[in-house]
Amino acid sequence: MVASFSSIFSSSLQRVRTCILPVLLTAVVVGAVNALPAALLPQQTEGGTDAASVLEAILQGDEAQIEAMVEQAEETEDAPPLTAEEGVIAAALMILSIIVSIFGGFYLMIVIAEGYSDPAAGLRRLPSLLLPIAGTTFWMFIVSYIWVPLLPAVGLLLWDGVQYGQPTPTAIGVAVLLFFVSAVVALVRMPRLFFAPIILVREKTGITESVRLSEQRTRGYWSKIVLNNLAFAIIGFIVMMLLFAILGSLFVALAFAGQMGAVAGSFVMVLGQLLINAWNQAFHVELALTIFDNPRE
Repeated sequence: MVASFSSIFSSSLQRVRTCILPVLLTAVVVGAVNALPAALLPQQTEGGTDAASVLEAILQGDEAQIEAMVEQAEETEDAPPLTAEEGVIAAALMILSIIVSIFGGFYLMIVIAEGYSDPAAGLRRLPSLLLPIAGTTFWMFIVSYIWVPLLPAVGLLLWDGVQYGQPTPTAIGVAVLLFFVSAVVALVRMPRLFFAPIILVREKTGITESVRLSEQRTRGYWSKIVLNNLAFAIIGFIVMMLLFAILGSLFVALAFAGQMGAVAGSFVMVLGQLLINAWNQAFHVELALTIFDNPRE
C-alpha cells in the first residue's frame, strides 16, 4: 500500500536526520563560498552600525533610535566602483560560487538518495556521478517536450527584436501563449520524470534508462506525485516564512552591521536555503520509494 502524505513527510524528516552531518557540511561550505564576495569586495567606505545595538533597538521597539540608525546608514557612502583587479576577483568568485553550488547540489542528491551519514561516502561517488546526473537532468528536459513550444517562442521574440528593434505586441502575445503551453506540458510530463536522478544514483542505471524507468514506474501516480509535491510546497513555504519572521530582526541588524554583517547575512541565507533543499530532496526520495514498491499495471 502506498504510504500517506504524513508518513512520507515523517520519513523524509528521518532521512534528513540520518544525513544531517553531510548536509550541514555542504551547507557550511556552500554558504561560506557564497559569502566570499561580501567578505573580500568593498561594501562601504565607512563602517556600519553595531548589529547588537540595532537588534536591541528593534526588540525594545525604540523607534527614535531605529530612525537615527537608518539616517546614519543612509549617510554612509556607497562602495566605490570596482577596480579592474576587483572586477576580475568578483567574476572569479561568482564562477566559483556557481560551481560549488552545483557540486553541492549534486552531492546532496547522492547523500540523500542513498541515506549516507558519512560525508566521505558521498564524496567517493561524486566524481563518477557528476556527468550522469547532469546528463539525466538534460535528458529529462528533452523527453518532457517542454522545449517544443519554447523554441518558436524565443525565436519569434528574437526575430521581431532584430527586425523592429523590439518585439511587437503580437509577437509578445504569441510568445506568452507558447510559454503557457510549455508550462502545461511541463505539468503533464515532468512529475513522472522527477525520480530519474534517484534511480540513477540508487540503482546505478544509465541516463536514458533512468528516465525511462521513472516514467514506467510512476504510471498511474501522476495525481499523487503532483498533490504530494503541492502539499509539501505549502508546508515548506510556511516553514520558510516562519523562519524568516523569527530571524527577521537579526537580518535587519546584520544589514546595518557593515561588511561583516553582509557576510553573515549572506551565509545564513544560503544555509537556510540548502537545508530546505535537502528536506525537499528527502521528501522526493521517500515518495519515490513508496511508489516504486507499489507498481500499478
